[in-house]
Amino acid sequence: NNVWSGDYKRDNKNFISIRDFNNVPNKYQFFLHFEKREGTCSGELKGILNFNKNTATFSEKGDPCIIHFSIDNNIISIKEDGNCGNHRDMNCFFNDKFERKKRPKKKK
Repeated sequence: NNVWSGDYKRDNKNFISIRDFNNVPNKYQFFLHFEKREGTCSGELKGILNFNKNTATFSEKGDPCIIHFSIDNNIISIKEDGNCGNHRDMNCFFNDKFERKKRPKKKK
């Protein structure tokens, strides 16, 4: 229902799913998965986001990982800012862009 909810992806191994969280406007839960370099570089992260206009920042208490999210048109950009090595392989980062997948049309 919220404006940014949906699936953003490049392919079946590189995607982010964003869903409404407890029917609270601008609050979302997300799941991010990526695989780069023929699967030798991968990462996953899930959490809660609060969007302010088209941007949000993920961080959790006690975790040095910080990820910035920005949505422009149908593209979500993700930029790592901090140490996210607990969520990904050592030499690959969460920096990426994904395109929003079109919602299926409802049947009448």
